[in-house]
Amino acid sequence: GSVFEVTTTSDIRVTLTNPAASGTSSSATLLLVGTSHTVQYDPILQWSGGIAPTAPAIGDTDVLTFNTIDGGTSYKAALAIDGAL
Repeated sequence: GSVFEVTTTSDIRVTLTNPAASGTSSSATLLLVGTSHTVQYDPILQWSGGIAPTAPAIGDTDVLTFNTIDGGTSYKAALAIDGAL
């Protein structure tokens, strides 16, 4: 699947693996449920606005999207929804 829901139980680092070959689009959506843990992102993620989002507030869900067309060498990343309940 390409949609994942994560409620952290410790600090995490978001890393994407196994994209399609270069020239074919790959995408993933992450539903990240806020807890008191920190979230770090792989540096290959190129964020809309140039800055990775902070972790969602406790109990909120952020929806993050990731897209690549170069086999995962780089990803375009965006915070699609901030603080959905």
